[in-house]
Amino acid sequence: MNKKDLFVFLGFALSLIFSFGSFFFSNLANFIVSSLSLIFFMVFYLKCRISNNGLKFSSFEFFIFLLFVFTSIFIFLFSYNKPLSLFVLWNLFITYLVGFFFYHSKFTSLLSVVKVAYVLYLLLIFLNLESLAVGVNGINVIIDGASRNVVSGIAIYLFVFICLLSERAEAKINYFYPASLLSIALLANSRTALILSFVLTVMVFIYNTRNYRIRKLAFFCALLLVGLTTLSTEVWYSYLSGTRLSEGLQSIRYEMWREYIQSIDFESFFIGVNLDRLPLISSFNNNPHNSYIYAHSMFGFAAFIWFLFLSFSVLYSFIVGRYFIGSLMLIIVVRAAFDIGFFLGKFDFVLFTTLLYLYQPHDSGCKEA
Repeated sequence: MNKKDLFVFLGFALSLIFSFGSFFFSNLANFIVSSLSLIFFMVFYLKCRISNNGLKFSSFEFFIFLLFVFTSIFIFLFSYNKPLSLFVLWNLFITYLVGFFFYHSKFTSLLSVVKVAYVLYLLLIFLNLESLAVGVNGINVIIDGASRNVVSGIAIYLFVFICLLSERAEAKINYFYPASLLSIALLANSRTALILSFVLTVMVFIYNTRNYRIRKLAFFCALLLVGLTTLSTEVWYSYLSGTRLSEGLQSIRYEMWREYIQSIDFESFFIGVNLDRLPLISSFNNNPHNSYIYAHSMFGFAAFIWFLFLSFSVLYSFIVGRYFIGSLMLIIVVRAAFDIGFFLGKFDFVLFTTLLYLYQPHDSGCKEA
């Protein structure tokens, strides 16, 4: 391993510590790790962008910085909880720097390292299979206080990252990864994870199939297979009866979303709604189980700029023919609608790396990477 590879490997390790720290570290330790991450990745960014003529930015990077500046100014002027909102924005900015780092990294084994990280996460899960004995929470108890979407959500984001890097390397995706992701979704008893995992499995199947006609046939066969399985397998029904899927589309989430929307007035539309004043959401530790609602409560009107940008990015990816990237973006956007922590969270480096691949499909030549 040469010096550049070692540097990128250390950056990847630091990004994982930064991402997982919120689940396992104290507030002080998280602050120290976040500060170190900010310094490390900011130094990388500046070294990458400084030339003999000064700082040089792409139009996309300039837009992102304007978005961060506008959001921070809006928070300073209007936010009802400035410290928390700025802390959330600070972590989001770090994840952007991490995403920039991954986008420009020339580490020859980056995809392999991400796969190793995914497998290690699998081992963490399957070494705790005895947690299934606790009931419907299943493997989710391995992260203290986590909802049934957190453990599976981390696996989804790591898998999306594998898909993203595989697409850039023009490499096929081993079916071990979607199969293991489906297993995690089943063990987590999460209907959101189960649906998204199945969609990702179909995406991988289509991605690995180069022939267009076979891709179409594979897609319809996959839909037919899941339909027949759902209708005819008693084991499948038995599983559904133990998950939230047995409730169909009913969910406490919708009650929380309704509570938030009904509490919006002219003032709170611009400054965000104080979650402490909402009985149902506050009873879930101020988790509205929707990243967009949480973003509005933190950033107020500035959150709508982020929403429009993400929506446009998904649409743009399909318009320009980046269908696989667009599908991955859609998975991220949909996943964020059913819990917090995966937009305005420490795993958003996956989102920003995806956006950089979308808007800057060709590496801009970062010599320091």
